[in-house]
Amino acid sequence: MMYFGQEPSLGLSAKMVITDHELRRMRTGELKGCSYESAGNYVCIYVKKGKKVRIGTFDTIEECNHAYDICDLERQIHNMRQRLRSKGYGVKKQATMTSYTVTIDGKSKSYHDKTIARMVYEDDINKQINALEKELYDMQQTKF
Repeated sequence: MMYFGQEPSLGLSAKMVITDHELRRMRTGELKGCSYESAGNYVCIYVKKGKKVRIGTFDTIEECNHAYDICDLERQIHNMRQRLRSKGYGVKKQATMTSYTVTIDGKSKSYHDKTIARMVYEDDINKQINALEKELYDMQQTKF
């Protein structure tokens, strides 16, 4: 294995040499989940619920990072679907009326009917899920 700043010996194959740029990207976290194996491959490891899940081994660092990004998008979509299980609004009771507050993109809006508040919340979550699914589809179509 090559270390940062070392010159590769002539006996090493091109797959076994990590460039300084790749090593720097792995250390800074720009390439999450990618680590180098002594066999000349890159290993993609994703942490899910505190446990490390090995995605696979890849020939290039770009393929490894691509696999990690796909797993991360799948996790984000799963989390957004879990958010749909919550009621999605806050209740504010006053002496004369009850209002239901929904927060979307950091902005709060109040509604007098909880079914409308729930509908607005679901619409916002579904828009976010659709955007993530489109991004995931585009990533899965990308070939290396």
